[in-house]
Amino acid sequence: MLRRHPEGKWEKEETLIEEMRARQSHLLEQLALAVRRGGVLVYSVCSFEPEETEEVVRRFLQSHPAFTPDPLSPLLPAALTPFLDSSHTSLRLFPGDLEMDGGFVIRLRRT
Repeated sequence: MLRRHPEGKWEKEETLIEEMRARQSHLLEQLALAVRRGGVLVYSVCSFEPEETEEVVRRFLQSHPAFTPDPLSPLLPAALTPFLDSSHTSLRLFPGDLEMDGGFVIRLRRT
């Protein structure tokens, strides 16, 4: 959204980030209940704020040791691999990357 509407960054308040983090954490918790052993859960948000991305995942993994990050690289087109983290398990795009809006994706496997 910010790529097309850059004024949005001035309208986003800190309280909104916290509200979204709480909502996203709740959704992740609820969806995890439906994932069977060996199954995959993909957490994807159209945000690049650490509080809504890595922080949500970090807290989730601390309280759910049965889930581990699963490599994304085999599933992505080559154009997206430069945007992977060093472990190749999460992807982060900022507005303007590949003419796309910002976002975050991680794949979690239940062991």
